[in-house]
Amino acid sequence: MLLFDSIEHLKEEVWDRKSELFFKVSRNGKYGVINKKGEMICEPIYDYVYTISDQFIKAVNNGLNSLLIDTKGIEVFKPQGTFSVRYYTGKILILEYGGKYGCVNNDGSIICEPIYDDIHALAEDKVGAVLNEKWGVINSKGEKICPCIYDEVKSFDIHSFAKVRKKGKWGAINGEGKEVCPCIYDDIYYSERHPAKFLNNFIYVVRDGKYGVLTLNYDLICECIYDEIFFNHDIHRTCVRLGDKIGYIPDKSI
Repeated sequence: MLLFDSIEHLKEEVWDRKSELFFKVSRNGKYGVINKKGEMICEPIYDYVYTISDQFIKAVNNGLNSLLIDTKGIEVFKPQGTFSVRYYTGKILILEYGGKYGCVNNDGSIICEPIYDDIHALAEDKVGAVLNEKWGVINSKGEKICPCIYDEVKSFDIHSFAKVRKKGKWGAINGEGKEVCPCIYDDIYYSERHPAKFLNNFIYVVRDGKYGVLTLNYDLICECIYDEIFFNHDIHRTCVRLGDKIGYIPDKSI
């Protein structure tokens, strides 16, 4: 039987929630981790330990150095100096090193060095990296699929497209980082903001105060010539208004 000075739930470093998978154990003022079966993950040899996810544990020594330990107790990542956890996407761990940001993947391999001013989660396997106020995109393989040329990149949607902004105008990139819609629109109505408008699989765009329509692949259906676009629940159609005239976009336009 394993005997310790104390046993308590291991907390998550970022959200300060109690882990359902791991327990923090102490012996002689040092900390380690066991799982809920009572199996030793890492011996109590660290100054402090945190959980990050069901795959990683962060351990701290000397108040200066941090390392990542997987659920088999293997030290998978030990940088020079300490780090804090920004976010875990499920495939990418975003870390902060004294004001700069980098990433590692699930096996502890470095995806990108800590050279970026900020990094944001865009999808499970993609992050937005910010350098000199410009955004690019890096995938979980460490490939920079989109250079840092945009003023902003939004999260990828369920169709693997992301809105991007350049010089005050919006466009879109696909999952490979290719620009599939030029940055020419004042706004692109995204599914999170206007879910009802996606009932007929359309995207709505605004340019110079006029509305147009794109497919979910960002192919142009209607130029930006309409005064209003809305979804009519009575006829279950996407309708357009031009002056005092109203029409609808047929389903075959999809």
